Amino acid sequence: MTKPTDIPRPLANTHTNRVPRPSIYPAARVTDIEDEDEFIELTGGSPDVSNRRTSIPVDRERKQETRELLAENFPYHLRQTIANPTHASFDQVRKVQHDKQRIKELIRRVGLRDDSVFLNKIGASDGQKSNAPEAIEESAGTKERSIFTKESSQEKHFAADLPKRLSQSVLKMVADYLYPSQLSKLAALSKEWRIKIHGLPVWRELCEEAGLVLTSDQIKDRGYKQPDYFRIALESSNVICEQCFRLTRSSGAFRALPVTIAESPVPTKVLMCRDCRVEYYLDLPEPVPDTVAPYTKGGIAVTPRMTKGEAMKAYLLTGSDVMSLPYEMGRNPYFSRQAPMYLFEEQHILRLARQVHGGDIGIAAAHSSLETVGRKAPDPQRDVIRHRRNLLRSLLHDKGLHLPEHAAICHIYTEHGVGDPVKIVEELQAVDWFHRFTNYDPSLDKAHLNQVKCRPHISHNRVAESEALDKSSQDEIMTEKEEEEDDHHKMAAVDGWLQDRLDQGLYDSYKRDPDGPEKPPKSIWPLLDQIDMGHKLLLFAAKRVFCSILKCVRQKGELDSVKLSKNEIRAMVDTPDQVSGVFSTSNTRKRKRSVEEGMGRDSSKDPAPRLSALLEHELGTNWDLKVLDKAMTMITACLS
Repeated sequence: MTKPTDIPRPLANTHTNRVPRPSIYPAARVTDIEDEDEFIELTGGSPDVSNRRTSIPVDRERKQETRELLAENFPYHLRQTIANPTHASFDQVRKVQHDKQRIKELIRRVGLRDDSVFLNKIGASDGQKSNAPEAIEESAGTKERSIFTKESSQEKHFAADLPKRLSQSVLKMVADYLYPSQLSKLAALSKEWRIKIHGLPVWRELCEEAGLVLTSDQIKDRGYKQPDYFRIALESSNVICEQCFRLTRSSGAFRALPVTIAESPVPTKVLMCRDCRVEYYLDLPEPVPDTVAPYTKGGIAVTPRMTKGEAMKAYLLTGSDVMSLPYEMGRNPYFSRQAPMYLFEEQHILRLARQVHGGDIGIAAAHSSLETVGRKAPDPQRDVIRHRRNLLRSLLHDKGLHLPEHAAICHIYTEHGVGDPVKIVEELQAVDWFHRFTNYDPSLDKAHLNQVKCRPHISHNRVAESEALDKSSQDEIMTEKEEEEDDHHKMAAVDGWLQDRLDQGLYDSYKRDPDGPEKPPKSIWPLLDQIDMGHKLLLFAAKRVFCSILKCVRQKGELDSVKLSKNEIRAMVDTPDQVSGVFSTSNTRKRKRSVEEGMGRDSSKDPAPRLSALLEHELGTNWDLKVLDKAMTMITACLS
């Protein structure tokens, strides 16, 4: 007799002293069952004397027929328990009629081949006697009332037939021999089975072992009155090992992977972690493929071998793992003077990789995880890249530009989608304007060669102070730190471009220029507005007055005798004579375009305003005195 305490628990919680599940072992033959006389009890309850008095012996012939019947419908471990039902296996009364001809006839009429149907018909509630053959015969004789042939009848008479079905204690014993995935499939058969499987304590044990037990706060957040461990287990079923009930990783060789239990009566796939797979494949090793095993070719024995690097790459092993295997020394075929190669038999490497990763499926999972890590920053698809490139090209074409493939800002946008295409076009348009119409040299930004060059006069409030007007541009020298902060080289290029406009007689604002490639892009306007045009106009006008006064002084020989009225100063300022002498810019860089090509205007337009009018607007009504003072300062410096 089997005692309740002797029933093995295959769902052990630790790896040590774990009893493997019976379903992974091959099914025993019918003749393997002991041929001793057994007793089938007719009344339930505790094992007392009254129960033993009503027991009847079962002869060998009838017991053999019962075994054959059970062998057709049940695995070995279930049919061994059902063939010898006692008070240790069932908590309720069992009465079985052992009439061979009658049972065979009833099974033929009903077509009984399903395990759940057989269990449902054998079971009965506590305190109620049940006769399985009579129940089967009654259901077979009346199809309208049968619960085997019509699913709608099962749902209709579910409440009335529930006490007659398998008790929860017996189902708990059956669940000890099944995996959680098999129980979930059984729960999907019908509503009755779902209710019975849902109430099993195995789900709480599984969640406790996996660390998925909910706290009281988590239960309230999910809206449960009590924790539904069946649902929790199903939600995390893909990361729970069905052998040890432990939570595994979500990727890699250590995660729970499906293993086919081919030695069971029915092939079953079970999720196992790496450690459980290693233990399983130690008992039932996987075969070595023909491409790895030694073979004979032309009467010569050939053993596939691999180098250390090839083994580490193909099977994702460490160098210490590979060097633990036996090896042979071979000549290096690539470099004769180099150290010899270590050659390992591929079948030994394969067996080691199976132990490290948990079978062939673990090796494949490790490769898949490694490929996923390498694809964390995947490149955009070809059509997405093509769309971004075409969009950028069309926007640049509207501005009369071409797409610079080598530009980093364009490459980053087309390949990774970082940046705004409109802002990229504006920035490229500004760069193109700097290179075409100014003397800007990007190489000066890298070499600190302009640390002592003149800094353009910058006004933040557009009001020229008297102290700033007295200062000469020669006195304003930038330090290296200020040069990096203010982007001095671009400012110097813009200042030179404004000076060219004044030399050409273009005193009006650049914002009023006609639209064209010569007009500065709007993204450069804030940079141009930083330059104080009042100070620049003052210097330009003072140079013209200086030339006229210097010519008069050389003729008369006295500076004090020179007296100019406002109208005379206005005439000198508005005279479009070229500035020459010591203030000529002979050492300036070559202009990238000529005056006619770069700053030509339409003759039909209104003439530009006079310089004196702009000076009066920028400096006020006493502009003539400021121009004269600046010119006299220049003359004094020149004559001294």
